[in-house]
Amino acid sequence: MSKTLFVGSKLLGLKCLKKICTISPEDLLGVVAFDDSKESRSCLPDFIDFANHNGIQIEVVSNRKDSEEKILQFKPQRCFIVGWYWMISDRVLDSIPNGLIGIHNSILPKYRGAAPLVWAIMNDEPEVGISFFTLTSGMDDGPVWAQKKTVVHELDTIGTILDRLHDKALEALDEIWELIISDQLAPTSQNHKEATYGSFRRPSDGQIDWTKNSRELFNFIRAQAPPYPGAFFHIANQQKVAISKCKMSDSTYYGIPGQVVKVNSDSVLVMCGDNRALEISEVLLEDGSIKPTIELLKFNNRL
Repeated sequence: MSKTLFVGSKLLGLKCLKKICTISPEDLLGVVAFDDSKESRSCLPDFIDFANHNGIQIEVVSNRKDSEEKILQFKPQRCFIVGWYWMISDRVLDSIPNGLIGIHNSILPKYRGAAPLVWAIMNDEPEVGISFFTLTSGMDDGPVWAQKKTVVHELDTIGTILDRLHDKALEALDEIWELIISDQLAPTSQNHKEATYGSFRRPSDGQIDWTKNSRELFNFIRAQAPPYPGAFFHIANQQKVAISKCKMSDSTYYGIPGQVVKVNSDSVLVMCGDNRALEISEVLLEDGSIKPTIELLKFNNRL
């Protein structure tokens, strides 16, 4: 008898759904997918195609109330949730005998809450990770089933780190999923005294303040690089420009923060607040196109 309902969205959700279907297709009751079709990172058509191709019932929802009603209609014994948008109500939590298991992009209990990976990279953490945990009425405070970690390398962006964490998540599913559904694995309680929390981020929070030091800005930029919208600034004509690729310069410069202090053949160096510069080689425009920085900023001496 099928027991597990998959609830989710985004690429990691799709990968996990496919992995669960490979491990235990007979246990999958159905899919509840969020309608995020207006977002650039949406995988909704792929969810629908995969479910239809494999004969899996799928329900597409657009808000919290609708999602909870659909979850309850399936009467699952267990839910697996990836890439969800809302806290789950006590009504739903109490109705599912074997609980709801989710993935959080942090090494819990660190970085509970919103944008965990963004905050971790911005804070220059040497390693990041993912946690499989049981959802509760609290904020990401349920017991943990498994954790995987990866080192943050100097040339990493949030995109390269996400790729590795996706692989880690699938690796963890291979290790624990059959044990979970056969009741052979128990989760471990978090140490709540070590908990930290991330707040929600608004689009405007991505604006670059060039008066900050170069290391802080470097982490700020790579924490929001593609597939995220990007840390941004405005050039003279008020065009919004996000940075998709940059690195730190070892040289010392004297100038005004935001000033273009050097133009290379394929990059532009911009002054930060600590007499250092960031070397920017690639930018992302509002229309979604990626351009070499030199094409855009060569004749703009202040950002």
